[in-house]
Parts: sequence; C-alpha cells; structure tokens
Amino acid sequence: MEPRTVDAYFGKLLLFTYLAVLTSLIRHADATNSIGSNEYLSDKMFRSVWSGYQSAIRPLCGAYPSTTTVTMEIALRQLQELDEPKQILALNVWLRVTWSDCRLVWNTSEWDVSRLVVPFDSVWTPDLTLYDNAESGLTGVQSYRVSVKADGSVRQQVPVVTKSLCQLDVSRFPFDTQTCNLTFGSWAYHGYEINLTAGPNPVDLSAFVKHGEWEIFSMTAQRIQPFFDDLPYPQVIFTLTLQRRHLFYILSLLFPCALIQFMAGLAFLLPCETNEKVGLEITVLLSLAVMQLVILDMIPASSETLPLIGVYFMLAMIVVSLSCLMTVIVLTIHFPDRHRPLPRCARAVLASKVASWMGVDLHAVQLAGKLQGGANAVGIANPDVTVHTRCHHHNAPAKDSGNRTCSSDMELSSGCNLHDNINTVNGPHHTSAAVAGHGLDVSSDSDVSYYYSIEGDRSKRVCYRPLSSESTRLAQLMQHGQVELHEVMTVCRQILHVMKDASTRGDRHDSVSDKMARKEWELMALFMDRVFLVVFCLLTLTMFIYVYASIA
Repeated sequence: MEPRTVDAYFGKLLLFTYLAVLTSLIRHADATNSIGSNEYLSDKMFRSVWSGYQSAIRPLCGAYPSTTTVTMEIALRQLQELDEPKQILALNVWLRVTWSDCRLVWNTSEWDVSRLVVPFDSVWTPDLTLYDNAESGLTGVQSYRVSVKADGSVRQQVPVVTKSLCQLDVSRFPFDTQTCNLTFGSWAYHGYEINLTAGPNPVDLSAFVKHGEWEIFSMTAQRIQPFFDDLPYPQVIFTLTLQRRHLFYILSLLFPCALIQFMAGLAFLLPCETNEKVGLEITVLLSLAVMQLVILDMIPASSETLPLIGVYFMLAMIVVSLSCLMTVIVLTIHFPDRHRPLPRCARAVLASKVASWMGVDLHAVQLAGKLQGGANAVGIANPDVTVHTRCHHHNAPAKDSGNRTCSSDMELSSGCNLHDNINTVNGPHHTSAAVAGHGLDVSSDSDVSYYYSIEGDRSKRVCYRPLSSESTRLAQLMQHGQVELHEVMTVCRQILHVMKDASTRGDRHDSVSDKMARKEWELMALFMDRVFLVVFCLLTLTMFIYVYASIA
C-alpha cells in the first residue's frame, strides 16, 4: 500500500470518530435539557393546577350530589402470623386504591407532562378503614406518595401490615380450615358520597411468599352495602381461606399421644408380682395431661366449640383411667384378702372355651394340684418305721440280788426319727404271778422271769428272780402301782401322738387346698387381664375410628 493511501485511510477514520463523539454529546445535552424542561414544566404545571386546590374537600364533579367512585385492590405479599389464642391475623399486603379527581386535570400537549407524583397530603384521599382492625388503623400510609395522571385519575399504592380480628373455628384442629375476612370501607362518607367497589383484579397472589404452617386455599373479594341510619355504607370484604399444614402436628402431638396410649395397654401384660401395673397406668395418665396442657396453649380458649384434638386427648385419658381401674380389679383378684374358694360361676368361666382362647387352662392346674396332693397323702399314710434295739446285760455276783435287765427300745418316726428322753427304771423284783396278774407279758427262763415295761415310746424287757422274803411285799405293791401309772402315761402319750399325726395331716391337706385356691384366683386374675386387654384395644380402636370419621 502506498503512503498516500495510508494517510487518507487514517484521516477518514479520525473524522468518523470525531463525528460519533460529537453526536453523542449533542444527544446527551438534549436529554438533559428535556429532563430539566420536564421538571420545570412539572413544577410550573403543579403551581398552575394546584392553585386554589383544597385537599381536605372531596372532589365534586358534575351535578350535585356527586359521588366519588373509589376502586380497591389487594396484592397479598406474606402471611406473617395467625395468633390463635388471641385470634389475630397479621398480613403484609399492598393496597391499591384508585379514584378520580376532576380538579386535577391538565392538557398534556400544553405541559408535556402525563404523570405527576405528589406527596400524600397534597391531594384528597378517601378515609379507608379496616373495620376489624386489631391495632390503631393502617399505619404508615401517609409516608408514601400518590401518583396523579393528566386525566385526573389518582392511584395510591402502599405496603401495609394489617392486623385484623379473625374468628377461628378450632373444632377440627389440627385438620382445620380457617376463613378470615378483611373488611374495608369509608368511616366518614356514606354511599351517596363515596362509592367503594372492588377492582377488575381485586386479588393478586403472584408475589405471595409461602408460609410454613398455613397454605392459602383461596382469596376472594365481595362488595356489600349495609344501611346505617337509612344511609348506605358500601364495604369491600376480602375473604381469605387458610388451610393448615397438619404434618407437624401429626408428628409432634398425635403420634406421641398414640404411642403413650399404646404403652398403657402394656400394663395388662405385666405380671402382678412386679407391682408396677398401677404405676405404669398413672404415669401414662400424667403424660397425657401434660400434653393436653401444651395443646391448650396453642388454641384459643373457647366454650363454643371443642377441638378435635381435645376430644382425642379426653377420650385417651378416659380410656387410660378405665385401664387403671381394670388393673386395680385384677390386682384385687390376684391378691385376695383370704384364701376362699373360687365361686362356681368363675370356675365355669375358666373352664369355658373363652378362657382357652385367652391362654388360660384351669384343667391343667387342677390336675397338677391333684397329683401334688396325692403324693403328700402317700407320704402321710405310709410313714417309715425305724426300729433300734439295744440290750444291756448287767453282770452281777450270784449272791447279789441277781437282777439282769435287757431292754429293747423301739422308736417310731414319720419321715424323721423322734428322739424322746429315755428313762430306765430298775425297780425291785416282782413275782411272776403279781406281774402276770396285771396283764404284763411274763415269761420264765429257768430261774429267770421276764416282763415288758413301756415308758414313753420305748418298751423295756425286765428280767428278774423271785424272792421269798416277806419283807419285800410292800415294795412289790409300790412297784405294781408304779407300773399302772406308767401304763396310763403310755396311753396318754399314744393318744397325744395320734392327735399330732392327725393335726399334721390336716395342716398338710389345708396347705394343698390353699395352694389350689390361690392358683385358681391367680388364673382368674390372668383371665381378667386378658379380657381387659381386649376391651382396651376395642376402646382404643373405636376412639381412632371416631376421630378419623370426624376428620373425613
């Protein structure tokens, strides 16, 4: 490329850049002049239009009486809170109010201004009031500006937090659906002065932020016109329908309550010997009472309607109280005051098929008791007899009295040896005739005679030689009386022994009977435990069916 050509190319490029920058500067200057001109014109137009304007006077356009039409719309932004105990609904909404003021009309071709934003107190605004307001009016409305168009239409759009009263119906809590109304109307002007209506799109939910507990089911607008003192007062009612999200309450209230009530049924499966049946029932009852107090803090105190969850807890407490009463009855049957026999009707129940279905078998217990009683009877009727024999030989010189004593001691025992004190008496010599005359067994062996003397539980064989001396007769008579005394004492001891045996047999028989009676009462208590468990399950199932039917 030639140098002359390069210089021409760069010259054209610089010229083009210069023209572009110059054009941009000119456009920016025109825009600045336009804005300044608009602001100047707006200020001039405001002075012209607002000269003599009275913001405290309602616009009167047309023939008298003139009515100002006010249109109202709401954009719901957020549901802040629904205080159920206080029954107050807090909403974050955007109010959109539109009306026409014929005094604020100008020619756009003259002023080149189509819209003007002015302070709130520079124009007349309708005194809209939330009738069911829980606080001091719509606070913060005066802080926002108002938009005015050239045709005289005025638009007021302000974000406010409304706190209104809401009559709650907690009869189906926590599966409830609540309906709250927001009623707006003029407080000072009647219907012949202000005609309040809902806009073409009265409700806007496009910017709504979802709530964790409540779901917006629907929101509608309705215009009503009640009369007070023969004058109409139009109102716009925004009806908000809220549906509760019940998953939280199912997991935190209903499921723990059902689990606690199920624990109450386990008391019927505990053995009576644990002494924890009534304690478990009372613990469950106290747990339900504590949970009911928690629920009372979440719902409004009202005597008009009874909440469903309150009914559920009330029925649960009634069922647990009845189960506690049933447990006391079972313990009374299991631990009777005295071992009286089981009534016939109760035995008939235990012997029926219903008892077998419950796992209670009376026949097996009776058979075991009979076998045990028979074994004890055999041990009493056939006691073991142990015989111990002792023989004592006393060797003495022939010139002495020559007494020789042999004793055969016999001990009776019934299952164990009975050791009594044994006293050996060596009395004087007896003649065989004297001894035999008293029924004693007398035998003679050469010059030695024998007789048997019984002392206590032992028989004693005494051998002697008769004496011829007359001086011993008195001693023989005394010995004879002593023998008779021993016989009487022996008979008394035998009678006492027989009575003791009979008493032992009776005690053992009574012990077996008491055990049988106690076992039957325990079986009856077990049967009642099973029956009450079935009754408890039926009551619980009926309660759940009732609650579910109320929900559906």
